[in-house]
Amino acid sequence: MFDTSPPATSPPPPARTRSSRGTALVLIACTVLACTVVASIALGARDISPPEVVRILLHPDGTGYDSHVLWTERIPRTLLGLTVGAALGASGLMMQALTMNPLADPGVLGIEQGAAMFVVLGILFLGVTGVTGYFWLALAGAAFTATLVYLIGTRTNAGSSTLGLVLAGVALAAVMSSLITLLVVRDEAVYAHLRFWSMGQLTGRAKVLDEILPFAVAGLLLALPFGRTLNVLSMGEDAARGLGIRVERSQLLGAAVAVLLCAAATAAVG
Repeated sequence: MFDTSPPATSPPPPARTRSSRGTALVLIACTVLACTVVASIALGARDISPPEVVRILLHPDGTGYDSHVLWTERIPRTLLGLTVGAALGASGLMMQALTMNPLADPGVLGIEQGAAMFVVLGILFLGVTGVTGYFWLALAGAAFTATLVYLIGTRTNAGSSTLGLVLAGVALAAVMSSLITLLVVRDEAVYAHLRFWSMGQLTGRAKVLDEILPFAVAGLLLALPFGRTLNVLSMGEDAARGLGIRVERSQLLGAAVAVLLCAAATAAVG
């Protein structure tokens, strides 16, 4: 006789196994991050050995060339890079979750270009030159672009709202990049002033870290509680409503936090 019973299926992995994998991934990520931070501080035009780096960090005497380089250049550069990377990463993650599209990020949706365009307009017509002014201009530009992308993307015949958002973001990003180029090349003084900011570098921006850090930290702290809400929203709006999630409110707050993080990063490094 043949066995007609259904084939046995392997049980799903227990929750403890999944938790152990998550813990292992976090530990690996933290180790890689720590090695990257040490390399960023130790390596440069003049390499400093890791033991010397540890000695300077534990005993900041303020004298000596190596100590000066670490505390005035490399440590602020590294901290600014970590802050901007975390802000852009969290912003992109929230945009992907809210739009349910793995291609969504501040660049694809045109958020970065909108923030940069408002900064250019502020420099050109308002004479803004400080980082704090850049932040508020970038925040306004990012919010304006996000609203415009949403209004256009949800009213297209692209087949789905997520695809419409991406198409609208790509189109607006191209238009705004062209406008930025047009505005900048017409004024040599503005071009010279903007060139340093728009290069997107981390070196020589120690003061920027002090001005932009509160906004970036606030955005990251606001983003942390959204983890479970975003997981529920990824199941679909109907399922989220059935589980008690206020979809429209959550989407609005999530988009606001994503815009805040993107604006802080754009204002900091261009």
